[in-house]
Amino acid sequence: MLILNDPSLVDLISDPAIRELVEQRFSEVCTGEPYDYETHDYMIVVEPVDSVHALESRAVVSSCVSPSIIVKLVF
Repeated sequence: MLILNDPSLVDLISDPAIRELVEQRFSEVCTGEPYDYETHDYMIVVEPVDSVHALESRAVVSSCVSPSIIVKLVF
């Protein structure tokens, strides 16, 4: 799991398609403003080895949320 709390960290994403998607989402979330963690929060890139428990512990997501919804929240 990659926790990105700054748009400059997208370079940590090895897959070019996912990196492009996350760059686009940061751009949409910021809507032309400079990125500010307090205002724009952070993004999580879920990796295949990540468990629901790991996501819950890092993202404060309720255990009643299904894994498919967690992925939708990320992307």
